[in-house]
Amino acid sequence: MLGIARIAGIQGAKQTSTLIPLCHPIALTRVAVTFEVVAAVEAQPAYVACTATAQTVGPTGVEMEALTAVQVALLTIYDMCKAVDRGMTITCVKLLEKHGGKLGSFVAGCSGQCADGGVLPKTADRLGASMAISNQASI
Repeated sequence: MLGIARIAGIQGAKQTSTLIPLCHPIALTRVAVTFEVVAAVEAQPAYVACTATAQTVGPTGVEMEALTAVQVALLTIYDMCKAVDRGMTITCVKLLEKHGGKLGSFVAGCSGQCADGGVLPKTADRLGASMAISNQASI
């Protein structure tokens, strides 16, 4: 299931300009989608954390492509698991890190907690024109 969701996320990143009006097409040089499956602990339900990294050599940022990758990957997981639990939620979408583009670098002040109480996975430093976003779907 995660393999299919990974492919869906990569395809979503590549199709961002057709999905979002006025978003220009970008020649992506790399898209990576990773998952972390976390078991339920006491009051916190199990969840799947998804991180997407997108890169390009162009003079623009790729945050929209990475955001699209995460959402499409998690929607794919939802679609494949909805027969078991229709109450799953996709929450805590957040730009964690961005380098390059017109506005330069951005690193979110991430305490590991989302505003809605969800948990973000730890992220590694990214190099070049890349960014990472994270999201979680409670399952």
